[in-house]
Amino acid sequence: MSGLVMHSTGWIKTGVLLMWALWMSVVTVYNVIEAFKHLGLLAERWKSSSNFTLLVSTTRLYATPVWMVWIMFGGVIAWELLASGLLWWAVLGGGLGVASAALGVSLLLWGGFILANQVFMTFLTEPGAVTAHRSLFSMTGISLLLLYLLP
Repeated sequence: MSGLVMHSTGWIKTGVLLMWALWMSVVTVYNVIEAFKHLGLLAERWKSSSNFTLLVSTTRLYATPVWMVWIMFGGVIAWELLASGLLWWAVLGGGLGVASAALGVSLLLWGGFILANQVFMTFLTEPGAVTAHRSLFSMTGISLLLLYLLP
């Protein structure tokens, strides 16, 4: 990474960004597969995230129409695609500004999930999802701090 690899700790920063780029890409692919399965474009045997099913379940509190759940899920996939693209750009040499933007976009995604968890009271039905979103928010924040705290 231009500007980050030059330091002795640059490999740690690059490694953290690479881990997030790979992870976010896998999550995005699994969510796209999930969407395709629910649209009837892929067979049920395909492995996927189950996140659309989770979203349908957790939004029942307010009798959220399925078309609105699709909009939310599409928005999540678009946000993940943006984060994935920025993370890969950062890994491939985008510099500190791109890396900060990539982790910032990711941090906002997890923050959005934390807010949605509260609005839809997800903690009552899916406490594991709430814990996962809080952990992802924290770990992404720590990763962003690492970019600035390590020389």
